[in-house]
Amino acid sequence: MASLASLSGTFKAWLSTSDKSPNTRFTKNSGYEDVNGNIIADSWSTLTDGDLDYDLKIDENGIKRLKGVWTGTKADGTYYGSDTCLNWLSGSSSQHGRRGYSGYSSDNWTDYKSSDCNDDRRIYCFEQ
Repeated sequence: MASLASLSGTFKAWLSTSDKSPNTRFTKNSGYEDVNGNIIADSWSTLTDGDLDYDLKIDENGIKRLKGVWTGTKADGTYYGSDTCLNWLSGSSSQHGRRGYSGYSSDNWTDYKSSDCNDDRRIYCFEQ
């Protein structure tokens, strides 16, 4: 998606599995912003304190998207628990995944509620 939007750099998905999470996989950057230059967080600790400086509603093309986003991740960047659509391998309505919502700057941006795994959701990606 990043390359299709002409974004350079290395990006990682804000997704947790039973053995890895953004807290263990991410480079702890000194700042995070969206493609329009809005400051999301000025540090890893601000990104993971449960209160973003700006919500994550802008997609890789600079378009506003208010939508559920798969995460499986708590606000502190750690694994939420078993709600990960079988480590993101299942698209079944009988399995569930934890998701955030892109219109929130509170901890709900990453930890909002669970949804059936056959729901169409986006993912957050952060440049590393």
